[in-house]
Amino acid sequence: MAFRQTLRDEKGAVAVTVALLLIVFLGFTALVVDYGYLTYVQRKLQTAADAAALAGAQEVIYQGDQAAANMEAICNKVIEYALENGVPESELQDIDINTSEGYVRVIVGRNVGLFFAKALGISSNERIARARAQTVWVTGLKGLVPFGVIDVRPDEVWAGFNGGLVKLSDPDNDSIYTGSVKAPLSAGSHDVIVRTVDYDTPANGLEIIASAVMVEPSKVKRVTLGPSLASPSGSVSVSVAVNATATPDSVSLSVGGINRTLSHSGMDSSGNLSYSGTFTAPSSSGTYPAYIEVTQDGIAEVAGPVGYLRVIDSYSVIGEVKVSPSTAPGDSSIYISVEIKGFEYGTLYDLKLGSDPYTGNFMSVALDESWGGNDYGENIVNGSTTDYNIGDIIWTEPGNKQGPTKHGLNTRIGSDECDWGSWSNLETRHLGCPRLVTVPLVASTGYKDGNGRHKMVITGFATFFIESWGDDKGNIKGFFVEYPEVGKGWTSEDPGDPLRPKTVRLVPFD
Repeated sequence: MAFRQTLRDEKGAVAVTVALLLIVFLGFTALVVDYGYLTYVQRKLQTAADAAALAGAQEVIYQGDQAAANMEAICNKVIEYALENGVPESELQDIDINTSEGYVRVIVGRNVGLFFAKALGISSNERIARARAQTVWVTGLKGLVPFGVIDVRPDEVWAGFNGGLVKLSDPDNDSIYTGSVKAPLSAGSHDVIVRTVDYDTPANGLEIIASAVMVEPSKVKRVTLGPSLASPSGSVSVSVAVNATATPDSVSLSVGGINRTLSHSGMDSSGNLSYSGTFTAPSSSGTYPAYIEVTQDGIAEVAGPVGYLRVIDSYSVIGEVKVSPSTAPGDSSIYISVEIKGFEYGTLYDLKLGSDPYTGNFMSVALDESWGGNDYGENIVNGSTTDYNIGDIIWTEPGNKQGPTKHGLNTRIGSDECDWGSWSNLETRHLGCPRLVTVPLVASTGYKDGNGRHKMVITGFATFFIESWGDDKGNIKGFFVEYPEVGKGWTSEDPGDPLRPKTVRLVPFD
């Protein structure tokens, strides 16, 4: 009997021990499984918060001067990217947008259901993720050669209708300027004007008639010329959308004395009849208005100009211009996109002048805050050591400096035999070719201020392949290669320069 009692006591002790161990086991399981799941959810929420904040900040850049007036668009972009990353609007606890300081803060939260921790009386846990994205200006480039090349890109780009131009912005820093304008109220065809403003004075800019918008009523609902910028005798395609109660007898295009009957190619998503075709651009440079004639039941209706074809046989800073829609109700929004071309790859440009068009300055500049021919020549050989940014101030280096220029380039390039023909071929390219130089870009105003040293603002940077140097006048020419990526530094302080590239960064949340 005593033996059986002892056995029963031991069974009870084992049961208690197993129960205690089971609680410990559940605790460890909850720690491993539930904590791991919470960590996973936290990481997903943080990714969503980061993406949403960055998207919102990028939208602030895109909206430009209109950001404060378009807070709803910025907020919608935050919501869109949060949703794309698995966070519904209901889990967005806070969206803080400050357009004047250029930041977007996002807080997301989720009540996460647990698994094994429920046995311990813990059914859920709240996870919070915070992110702040800041609009910043990218900065910094070293190793510059002291030639201050005049920037061909404009300071500003404006577009719109006569008497109502708006300033366009370049949100992606890709030289595509975009913006929206209001269509005129009166029916008919209205010219779309693009105007660039140079650094020197607005009068030195360029203004072109780039396209046209038809204000309803008109049977012609959309006209697309591709491209709207063509070379002489180049091939151009055209597509037209026509709103008609019955299929027209014919739809034809007239541009620059060229007439083409277009082919019926179906129906677009809006129920308009589609017509398309190709034609050869005029052989002479110029801006040619395009007209569309729709003939139905023997009655011809001419609409236009419905657009403009620009034919150029030489370089133009204004490239492709896109306008959408090409037919719209009065006072509706019209989207305009303007390509600014800048320097053209493989084209020869002046890097330093040998003559004296700028009263004592020959496009030489002083870098590293060092003056005189010796330091100037040293920077030709090795490049600058200072970290230069767009918007920084440098000084002109007066005088032709023929001796230091020739000696510096002879030392830098020496007997290296790489030339443009071999370097521009990827199969024969010599990556270490010393003829490649990166220079600061400047406005010409600093050269025009008279004799002596003058301040100049860096408007950008460009890399050239030096083609020729060392003549008896000191001229230097080079082929344009690229606009180099500006350094990895950044600042949130506005440099006051509209051409300074902007981007977005995640910064500590506060």
